[in-house]
Amino acid sequence: MESRKTGKCGSVTIFVLLLFVTLVSMAMVFVEESKQKAVQGTTREMGLLWCESILGEYYLPMQKRYDLFGFYGMPEDVAGKVDYLADQSFRDRDIIRYEGSRCYLYDYCLTDTAVFRRQIVRTGQLELAGKLMGKEKAREKEKPASDAGKQEEVPGRRITGSGILADLPSRESPSGFSMDSLKSLAKGIHSPGDLLKKGGDQAFEDAYIRSHFRNRTGSPDREPHYFFGEMEYLICGKPSDQENERGVRLRITALREPANMAYLMGDPEKSAETMAAAQLLTPGPAAAATQKLLEAAWALAESNNDYNLLISGKKVPFVKTKASWAVDLDAVITGGLPKGSVPGGKSSGEIVRDRKEKNDSGAEAELPKLKPLEHSCIDPGNTSGDTYEDYLRGLLVLTGEEVKLLRMMDLIQINMQFSHDGGFLLRDYYAGLKVVLKVNGKEYNAEREYQPA
Repeated sequence: MESRKTGKCGSVTIFVLLLFVTLVSMAMVFVEESKQKAVQGTTREMGLLWCESILGEYYLPMQKRYDLFGFYGMPEDVAGKVDYLADQSFRDRDIIRYEGSRCYLYDYCLTDTAVFRRQIVRTGQLELAGKLMGKEKAREKEKPASDAGKQEEVPGRRITGSGILADLPSRESPSGFSMDSLKSLAKGIHSPGDLLKKGGDQAFEDAYIRSHFRNRTGSPDREPHYFFGEMEYLICGKPSDQENERGVRLRITALREPANMAYLMGDPEKSAETMAAAQLLTPGPAAAATQKLLEAAWALAESNNDYNLLISGKKVPFVKTKASWAVDLDAVITGGLPKGSVPGGKSSGEIVRDRKEKNDSGAEAELPKLKPLEHSCIDPGNTSGDTYEDYLRGLLVLTGEEVKLLRMMDLIQINMQFSHDGGFLLRDYYAGLKVVLKVNGKEYNAEREYQPA
């Protein structure tokens, strides 16, 4: 009996010892696992905090002017800053053995169109939502009360430095525009605003452009602008105001001409007028061909007049009516509109012609009088229609998406060089970063990107 009891006691002791060893082992595993979890969590959270610290060094002049966040740096320099922060944070933590970091910036370069687009779309969303009103008021308070700091308007600027042109983000991009596609597209729209209905982020980009870039009809700005027409540059991308203005004129005329031609061909009165003139000029079978030439010339003359109306601050409806048509056929036959005068030799203060059309009740009603304007054009007195900026916005939609973004970068770089830092290059700035931290033999990633708010 004694031997059996002794055997049982020995078995219990062994069992208790095994249980104790198991519990101790489990506790050690638990402690080690907890330590690893603590190291992992601490490293990741501290890594994100250090990334936020780096992002806090954004270039303030660019952020204030363009709501664009970007910090200046090189990967090795940023890694050095992270190493310093890690050394300060982990110095007294025995369970953490910091072994260095690697930093990756180039996926967040501001000249990357995807990175750039994310920022301007977000800012455009805030613009449309009205969340920047407080910021705009703050900017107003910063402006001086007098006009002492006001920019002197200098139209006709040109970039001549080959080094400046070579450093522009869009230097190797294509034109991004097809005149043939413009003419074909013009047949299917009723307003430049129709071009903005593509959906997606187009409206947000449009809001950003309208808020941060001016055009030749825009009011003076206290912030220095190198180009007089910035929206024109986005469309044409030429190194001078004159070339961009010429390019926009050609595009608007090309957009207007098919619409004007369609109106002429669909209006019985004007068709009869061109046929009568054609028969006088070339009687016989050639009259039909002459009529087509007259219609084309008339549509082109009206399109040129439309452009001059637009840059005079007037509105031009995309689809014309009798009331909104301006140019007489006589003016086309006699050589167009002389500068400082109107068809028939009347002075600029007189009525060009009286026009009548039937109103809703069937009675004849006088139409607005036609008067010449500053840019040698005739004003039919349109109170509805599209403005010069509306046409520019439509043309911007027709410009290639990537080309447009690159040209926006151009303007930001040019203006920052012009007003703040002659050595400014947008490619030196980053909108985010990724850091790989090596701790206790393992690697941990931390990644952050600016989110305008």
